[in-house]
Amino acid sequence: MADIVARMAQRARATPPGRWVRGWGYEPFYLAEQRHPTRFDLDRATPRHPVVLHHRTRHAFVLNSEGMRRVGLITETPEPPGALFERAVPAGELTGVVLGAADVLLRRIPEHTDKEMSAAAAQASRRLLSFGVTSFHDATATNTPTDFQGFRRLQATEALRQRVVVMADARQLAAWSAAGLSFGAGAGRLRAGHAKVVLDEVEGAVRPGPRELRGLVQEAYRRGYPMALHCATAESAEAALRALEAARPARPPALRVPDRLEHGSLLPPALDRRWQRLGVAVVTNPAFIWHSGERYRAQVPRAERQMLYRLRSLLESGLLVAAGSDAPVTPPDPRPALYVAVARRDATGAALGLRERANGKQALALFTSAAQALEPSPSPLPLGEGQGEEIGRDRVVWDRDLLRCPARELLQARVLRVEMDGDAVWEAQN
Repeated sequence: MADIVARMAQRARATPPGRWVRGWGYEPFYLAEQRHPTRFDLDRATPRHPVVLHHRTRHAFVLNSEGMRRVGLITETPEPPGALFERAVPAGELTGVVLGAADVLLRRIPEHTDKEMSAAAAQASRRLLSFGVTSFHDATATNTPTDFQGFRRLQATEALRQRVVVMADARQLAAWSAAGLSFGAGAGRLRAGHAKVVLDEVEGAVRPGPRELRGLVQEAYRRGYPMALHCATAESAEAALRALEAARPARPPALRVPDRLEHGSLLPPALDRRWQRLGVAVVTNPAFIWHSGERYRAQVPRAERQMLYRLRSLLESGLLVAAGSDAPVTPPDPRPALYVAVARRDATGAALGLRERANGKQALALFTSAAQALEPSPSPLPLGEGQGEEIGRDRVVWDRDLLRCPARELLQARVLRVEMDGDAVWEAQN
């Protein structure tokens, strides 16, 4: 905790008094104290700045006392749906830790300026190109038409070179439709994507509940959007499956892009046939095993470890399986994910679910052809054209054959050159 306080204090000294100090990336498992930081910890870093510190998953955050004052978080503040305010025992005093969905509070924190966003986007874009990433999906569950237009501005200035698909907040589809942003809408390198919902478990219950979730899915189908359902547990996966099955009659026959199950961190094999019947795609995150294998071995029961980020069994069941980084929760570097897909070993070398190993061709497809099948196509072009066709014109040159090199060498592979639409957009310096 002292290291976190020191880092936040260092940033505060370089920040004008009264401006927000922002941090991200802590994980209680890897802290000596084995707990979340609290406002009392962050108050030691700076009493003059409001502070917000995000958990590495961004599904929790901590405010210092000044930050709580700025967003109006007091003892009597009602918890938003899907959120939980941590309280000290026995007094019940707020600790500043907010678990789950509390976007109503986060929206009260000032956004970055356009200049800050442009500089950050340019830096991120160059880094993504250095990893061979020419396309990504922003799966933020609270995306609005304003966020979509923000990406348009970043691309217009060429700060951001990648092709971008922006998922829509399933609770705000009326606003997306009013802005003329139906599924697949957009031009050039920008498209509107799936409707996104996060299924969280707070105090033992999956939220949103069955009726609300079914209504969100039906409304998305009515407006022509496929669904992207964030599910990290077996219980949330079951809830998502039931909602999709119940709403299936409302799904437009012309909507040929699959619904997406995001993460599928613990996905029971008993559900595979039902997913396959619905034609749902699983977008998994192999790199989590590389970065969090030690934590999984400590916290996930042995009987469930074979279900973590399954690959081979999902592919054998006939499901479309693609992969993403879930950045910034893990870095957007695809090399650890490719290595885990074929080796099923974490950063310490320990094995986790060896029976779920994929072959090299399957691993590479997770980030290329399988991912392309989930791209929205501008109507009335059929699936496989439009945005997907543009991706097919990108070319990434590596310093070795990713299909034939030993698995461990995947971690040392380097991108030499990236071309988009025939133009070189990135080259290694040496």
